[in-house]
Order: sequence, then structure tokens, then C-alpha cells
Amino acid sequence: MQSTSLPDSPCIRECRIDTMVLGKYVCGGCLRTLAEIAAWSNMSDELRLEVLALIEARKTIRGS
Repeated sequence: MQSTSLPDSPCIRECRIDTMVLGKYVCGGCLRTLAEIAAWSNMSDELRLEVLALIEARKTIRGS
């Protein structure tokens, strides 16, 4: 089931695909890959939660 209300996008409107984490370029603002950003609006809540968990892991790895 698709949802447009939850979970909300992690976008903080500081878009720049210039940060590398574990060999992948991610947005320096939200820490999503370009593919994750592009697919977000069509993702299920379950997939969105998985991406949010990846973001948290990337924050830890990046030290932020």
C-alpha cells in the first residue's frame, strides 16, 4: 500500500549530490542516493522506512 503522508521525505532542501559514503555519492543534505531521491514518491512506506534506516547508518558512518 502506498502512502503520501508517512513517512515524510527527509529532504531538508540543501540538495547537492557531492558527499561520498561507502563509495556512493549521496545528497549532502538528506544523505539519500540519487536513485532513492528519484524513487521516493513511488516507494511504499516499508521501503521508505528502509531508506530512513540507511540514512541513519550513513550519518553514523559520516560522523554527523
